[in-house]
Amino acid sequence: KMMEGEDSPYAELFIEQAEDGEDLTEQILNDEGYTFLEAMVNSLGSGLGFFLAMVMFSGVRSTIEGCDVPKNFKGLPITLVAAAITSLSFLGFGGVIENLFA
Repeated sequence: KMMEGEDSPYAELFIEQAEDGEDLTEQILNDEGYTFLEAMVNSLGSGLGFFLAMVMFSGVRSTIEGCDVPKNFKGLPITLVAAAITSLSFLGFGGVIENLFA
């Protein structure tokens, strides 16, 4: 916890970068060595992946609404169980893709 009047631990880092003339935007883009186009493609892919995950999860939730769920699991508990199973499926896809390009 920071005391009043105390500088952020990152303030010194930002001041050093400003003195070096390096723009913060350039550092963020080049942190992984991406060009501007690569960064745009990466951000577009991330957004599409998140959209796909939300569409898949809405399908799972609509399927759950049509099922006979035990009283103790109605609402949030069954949603958390479904989210856990969906996340495990994404972990499985991640392993397949890693081995596909290896």
